[in-house]
Parts: sequence; C-alpha cells; structure tokens
Amino acid sequence: MKLYFTLFTLIILHTVSPAQPVEISYGPGYAETVFLDLETQVSQSYSSTSWDIGFGTNAADFNIIINESTPSDGVELELFVASGKSYGDTIVATDLSERLHNHEESWSAGAFNLVADTTDPFDLGWGAYNPVSHQVEGSRVFVLLMRDSSYIKLKVDSLSGGTYHFKYAALDGSNEKLGVVSKADSGAPLAFYSLVDEITLSGIPSGWDLMFTRYTTPLDAGPDGIVQYLVTGILTAPGTEVVQADSVDLSSISYNDYSDQLGSTLDIIGYDWKSFDINTFQYSLPDDRVYFVKTVDENVFQLSFLDFEGSSTGVTVFEYSDLMVVPTFDKSAHSFHIHLYPNPSSSSRMVEINTGSNGISNLVLIDQQGKVVFEREYPLNQGRNTFSVTTDRLPSGTYFLNVFSAEGHAVQTWIQQ
Repeated sequence: MKLYFTLFTLIILHTVSPAQPVEISYGPGYAETVFLDLETQVSQSYSSTSWDIGFGTNAADFNIIINESTPSDGVELELFVASGKSYGDTIVATDLSERLHNHEESWSAGAFNLVADTTDPFDLGWGAYNPVSHQVEGSRVFVLLMRDSSYIKLKVDSLSGGTYHFKYAALDGSNEKLGVVSKADSGAPLAFYSLVDEITLSGIPSGWDLMFTRYTTPLDAGPDGIVQYLVTGILTAPGTEVVQADSVDLSSISYNDYSDQLGSTLDIIGYDWKSFDINTFQYSLPDDRVYFVKTVDENVFQLSFLDFEGSSTGVTVFEYSDLMVVPTFDKSAHSFHIHLYPNPSSSSRMVEINTGSNGISNLVLIDQQGKVVFEREYPLNQGRNTFSVTTDRLPSGTYFLNVFSAEGHAVQTWIQQ
C-alpha cells in the first residue's frame, strides 16, 4: 500500500536549546527495548520478549507487526502463513510457507500485511476491507513458533469500530484464547500485545519518538544471497521523519541545508550509526555524522551519537538539542495522491485525486474512533480528478479520508469546522 504524506519545510529560529547528553541501555545481552520521548525526555524500558504482536492504532491503520526483538542469547519469535488453511483445520509444519518478517522501512508494512495480493486494493494481508460493512474481515491463518518452541495458530477475525478481535490456539485447536485490542485504549501509535500473558503493554510514552530495539533487516550475505539478519538499532515512531547528514562540522552544521531531505522511513537511524572494529574489539562511531529528527508534533531535534558499549551493558550515549523550528507548508508531488481544499471547511470541499490509470475509487471518511461517517464510489480517469463532497451536517473535529483504488491506498486528514 502507498500512503500519501505531505512534507514540511522548517525554518530554524535563533534560539536553540543546549545539547543534552542522554544514556539509554538495551541491557546486558540486549535484553531490553526502550521507548523515548525526545520532547519530555521520558523513557520506558521493557523486556524485549514482553510482547509478541503489535497493532497500528491510528484511525486509518490496519497494520499488524511481529516482535522481532530477542536477547543475544534468546530464541527468536517466528511467523508463517498457513496458505489454504482455515482456522478450524489441524495444521502441521509442512503447511507453512516461508517465514515472514516486518518490512524494515515502514510500520504500515507489518509481517501480517506483507502477504496481501498487491493487485487487490482491499486486501490488507491478514484480512480484507469490506466496503459494505466498513470492517476489515480476517481472511488468512498464521502460525507462530513461540520462544518456548511451541506452535500456535492465530487468526485476526476483524477490525471493527476501532477494535481488533483475534483468536489463537494450539495447532490442533486446543487451549484456544481470545484477544481484543482497542485503538482508543492504547494512547500510543502502536499497541503491543503479549500472547503469553494475554495483556497489552501499558506505560509506553504516548508521544514516543525513538524505539531502541533489535529487529531483522535484509543484508547481503555474498554467495548465500540476501538473508534476514538480527541487528541492534533505533526505529522511529509512525509519522516521525529523519535525515542523516554525513561528513559535517558539528559546530557549524545548519538544519536549513537538510530540511528538504527528511524521510519517513523508520530505519533511517537504524543500526549503522556504529560499527565493530575487529582490530580493537570495540565499537567505533563516526564523529562527523548528525541526525535531524522531526516528530509528529513538528518539533525538530539534532542528534549525534557518542558511545556504544555493545552487548556487555547495552549502553548507548548520544546528545541532542531542540532546534526550536516553525513549520511552513510545502506540497510535494506523487503519482497517486489526494488533496483537499478548502481544508478546514464547515460545508463542502473538493477532493482531488491524481492517478496514473482509469478505474474506481472508494472514498471512506472515518472519525478518530474508526467509525465510518461517509463512504462513496467515484469513477477515475487517468490524470487529475476532482469531486465535490458535502458534509455540512458532520460534527466539527478531525477525521481521516481514505481513498482506495487499484493503485493503492491514500490517506489525508480532514478537518471539519
């Protein structure tokens, strides 16, 4: 799926907060995952095995991820799809396909989503969007190889009214359990659930920006081709943008020179801000690299890493400063995207859809609880399409316009006055 993101150009004010040193620890053997809110400096640590699957909680989210983190001496959690199997079937190991991983670049491409049929815009991987009921209905059965070497089968039955409903059991159907995760109850952009403890993690900073964790990423293994390798690094929260600046003078670098290079890829900081020196058996960090991080609240921070102690302690040291910026709008072009104007509005507005082919678009407007308040189909012609939508009876507030077409799925914030 392709989401439409608007980009912002940011201008630095004269005031910049002093650089602050911060120490974060993954724990010995990388046993911890840490969530950090840069603005409040609040962090929270959890055992890296304290959750198993994660659910997107923003109103337009359908993504489900697997926890790829595990201590260096631990056992990885593994996910497979049981192709052609129903939940009521007894499943055996030979029914399983290739192991699934989260996409390392986007939270919206979780491991449970990546099995979707890309030619079907309503196929979300674990389920399909139903334009009649306005629900996502589960369509695939998955199998997890748990950390204790047991297998369970799992099916997400639905996403309805902002709530995920799922069930899981042993492969023969015994010991079945039911799970419920409400988007509204999370308070954070992702809700992390433990299949073992049957709970959703609590206490995660609602505005976390950086996730210090372990995750898999595809690496070149030479003659063996591309392999999924477990790395220790930093992922950014949904909606956070980052740019990496190399070979710079830290005393004179200007964010204005890099503000148009921000990207929403979640692993821009990633794992390669450090490297292991085989001669000294220590980690080395470049002293001429800076990261600029723009949060969902449009605060911009400058980060530079100072130290990494490796698996013995898991300690990471970096310094950062708040650049105190003011945003100005700068629209970018995409081959498939939507645009609203005027927005905000109290009555009618125009919906512009740019597309590369003819087809049908399904416009779905949902509120912050995931309830559908407007839905309609419109024909699309290649190029620019414009439709007038009247919602003068809609209560004031923030909504999300979803546009489904053969080219993908786009989202735009809708502000009703």
